[in-house]
Amino acid sequence: MIVDITGPAKSDVSIVYEGSKANAKSILNVMMLAIPLGSEVKFEVDGEDEEEVVQKLEKLFNDKFNEEPG
Repeated sequence: MIVDITGPAKSDVSIVYEGSKANAKSILNVMMLAIPLGSEVKFEVDGEDEEEVVQKLEKLFNDKFNEEPG
């Protein structure tokens, strides 16, 4: 779902977890970070549509990746 948002973005997007940084547009790079559920991550977004990308990512996380509770 993260790559669905970041892939088409014009901005450069990175995800940072415990000092490791990966291109958030690449599903393989994101998966290689092996981020456990409930972890804290940081996104670095730089480019012409950065505000839109950040808003979409915030919504995804706030909506808990659209998963059903339980």
